[in-house]
Amino acid sequence: MEQHSGCDQVKHLVNQLRRGGNDTVYGLIDWDCQNEPTEWVSVLGYNERYAIENCLLDPLLVAILIVRTERKLSSSLGLNENTTYKDIPKLQPDTLQAVVERIQRSVLGLAESEAMPVSTEVSYAGGLKLSVTHQYLRCPGHELEDKMKKAYPLLNRYQNQGSLLKEVIDPVLFELPELAPQVIISCFTELLRQRSE
Repeated sequence: MEQHSGCDQVKHLVNQLRRGGNDTVYGLIDWDCQNEPTEWVSVLGYNERYAIENCLLDPLLVAILIVRTERKLSSSLGLNENTTYKDIPKLQPDTLQAVVERIQRSVLGLAESEAMPVSTEVSYAGGLKLSVTHQYLRCPGHELEDKMKKAYPLLNRYQNQGSLLKEVIDPVLFELPELAPQVIISCFTELLRQRSE
């Protein structure tokens, strides 16, 4: 199967159904560093994140999942060992930025002595803004998940396809919706807006 055939299939199917008279069909595809939104197809993470994995495996969400799964790992993320996952959103932005950088360094294999690569400011539903490297945001989604599991072996318990992403959605985002990456909120808001027009 070709690399972007899923996106091409969505575009084709939506166009066929639209031409056939179904005006309630819309599509949603990953950005993949190339896809452009159309009248009926929205692009998740457009101009920011490669795929859904890059949205849900956001370094802040991964840090929360790690601490939620095994609290003793808080200190490995530069946090006090008594920090719980519910404490993380209450931390100061500079502390959260340091946690996010630590996750990125581990996943991308960057030494502490290396300068952080070019970054983009990303926003979260609750208004928080942090910097995440282009290298992390634009890494192909499945490759990012593989690197994540290599850097944090405790995540290897999620072997079934999509199980790690589901774990980020529920419980992490269900319990802490203010930390949903804004690109997800914006994309679904756009889909709802299109439907109401």
